[in-house]
Amino acid sequence: MASVIPLNFAAYEPALTLEAQARFEQWRAKHDDMAHHCRQVGHWPWAGQLVFKVNSVKRMCRKMPQPVSLQHMETIIELVGDHHRIPMQHDPVVTLTA
Repeated sequence: MASVIPLNFAAYEPALTLEAQARFEQWRAKHDDMAHHCRQVGHWPWAGQLVFKVNSVKRMCRKMPQPVSLQHMETIIELVGDHHRIPMQHDPVVTLTA
């Protein structure tokens, strides 16, 4: 009989300093709110782009020296923001909730 292997999801999460965690949560809250509003109106591609943007920050944090400092977090957020620009002027729902 096969044995159950427990998964440790926390092992893959990047370690952040308290300041970096607070900055990430502040930045993430805005994107989560916009994604929630996009889902409510049925604009699934935009919601997916916003979620992908948040997950991109997490992926980049895994490649930084651990724990990730506030300075590194600011750099990552700026790079992700520049790389994943969403043209918000084309969607009035996203523009109003931003």
